[in-house]
Amino acid sequence: MAKSSHRVRVHAAPAKVYEALATKDGLKGWFTSKIDGEVKQGQRITMSFDGKEPFHWRVTQLKPDVQVSWACLDGPGAAKDTTVTYVLKGEGPDQTVIECDHDGWPEGHEALATCNTLWGMLMHRLKDFSESGKPNPAFD
Repeated sequence: MAKSSHRVRVHAAPAKVYEALATKDGLKGWFTSKIDGEVKQGQRITMSFDGKEPFHWRVTQLKPDVQVSWACLDGPGAAKDTTVTYVLKGEGPDQTVIECDHDGWPEGHEALATCNTLWGMLMHRLKDFSESGKPNPAFD
């Protein structure tokens, strides 16, 4: 199985970054404004995008200020049965390193490169939202 990995340093405390990852309003601030469901461990969330197939995720791990994980129940391409894990590492009073892994891709699948590019863009949206608090979802 293949994995896409990203790492970004954010000038915000881990609690602020965690809120952006672990709440519906937080996800609407940087990912997509169209989210159904509750961001609670074991619950299902659906992220929709105009004219595109939605992603259906199960929230599998919520460790405040440390980790958020999702498992893809259904989505475009080979996304089904993949996992996304965000690990937050505080570095000083208002700095967090976010590591994001999207794991479980079939080796050599053509959608991995596209997804990897998308995650790079999303990580910078997450960074901007965590630092500024100004919503600017990638998909509106």
